[in-house]
Amino acid sequence: MEFEVEIWYEGQRVDFVKLAEAYGAYAERVTEPDGIKDAFQRGIDSAKPAIIDIIVERETDASMGSALDAIVEHE
Repeated sequence: MEFEVEIWYEGQRVDFVKLAEAYGAYAERVTEPDGIKDAFQRGIDSAKPAIIDIIVERETDASMGSALDAIVEHE
């Protein structure tokens, strides 16, 4: 069984960072795995609602169960 969340609108990707900032939230886009942990910490430190937009390859397995600690990176 496959599930998908469509984040494209007429060929354009939704900019969740700008959308979140427009509502007064902290937002950041992460494109490298090494930046994820620090981005989460900055979101926590902001003391605001936070959106961390993590860009992954289209075929990435992002299954994690009930916790972020369950994410396993495959090479």
